[in-house]
Amino acid sequence: MARSLKEIEASFLEERKRQLEEGQKRKTKKKSKKGLKEKHKKSTKLDKILLVLFFIIGMAIFIYPSVSDYVARRNVIQGASTYEREISTLKPEERDKLLKEAEEYNDSLSSEKVEDPFVPGSGRAISANYNKVMNTKDGIIGYVDIPQLKIYLPIRHGSEEEVLTKGAGHVEQTHFPIGGEGNLSVITAHTGFTGADMFNRLIEMKLKDTFMVHVLDETLTYEVDDISVIDPEDIEKLLPVQGKDYATLLTCTPYGVNSHRLIVRGHRIVNAPKVVKTIQEVPFPWRLVVMCGVAILIFILILLLNWRRNKKVMSVM
Repeated sequence: MARSLKEIEASFLEERKRQLEEGQKRKTKKKSKKGLKEKHKKSTKLDKILLVLFFIIGMAIFIYPSVSDYVARRNVIQGASTYEREISTLKPEERDKLLKEAEEYNDSLSSEKVEDPFVPGSGRAISANYNKVMNTKDGIIGYVDIPQLKIYLPIRHGSEEEVLTKGAGHVEQTHFPIGGEGNLSVITAHTGFTGADMFNRLIEMKLKDTFMVHVLDETLTYEVDDISVIDPEDIEKLLPVQGKDYATLLTCTPYGVNSHRLIVRGHRIVNAPKVVKTIQEVPFPWRLVVMCGVAILIFILILLLNWRRNKKVMSVM
């Protein structure tokens, strides 16, 4: 009987030990499962953060060139449009005063060395009153208009980099673009400028093509009679010719190398019977907006599918 009680006691203790071990295993398993869930949640959250971050960076890289180009082109066009509005408010006496100042300045010029606009300090000293001549808002003198190439640029005083990032510049040692025998105005702009076309398409000009310069309330039309590529030091074709009324468009060439200068010279001709000022509007990049909208919708769909997948995984843990 005594052995039987011992056996019963031993059996009870063994069963109790087994139950405790199984309970511990269940607790360990439950704890391990909970840990896996927490680890999965943290991993999923980090994945989402990284996915959103990469999407934002990718979108920024994708849209930056188009947005930058749109803003730059809009600012250039607005410069010329602003000039048109300001000139329309001038009184006749104010207009005559500006024109007289330009004529006096032009008369004071001689055929000395002309500065290359892309090589600072290569020409003679600038007259002290240069920036005061035809001084309208934002230093705009007028604007150059080449309808067939869709070039429409405000012309500002000088040819410094700050000027050429906003449109075209007037080379200081040349005549103001108001026309007149013996005058030659040089208007310069960048080729290959990041953000706007500027004179990128000037290379497409042909002999007999025309371009216009709008100054004050006047339009001066020029017919191309010379297209040349010159060295920066070659200034012969940038000098005025007695009895000729010239305007020259100048830019760097070849594209990306900029070792030479492309000049497109025109002589003054009678305006067309009806001059149409081609004030352009820069179209809003709706196509880019649509593309971005589609990309965002696809991204949201990917996030939803990823969320559903993670929910299923969590349910079986």
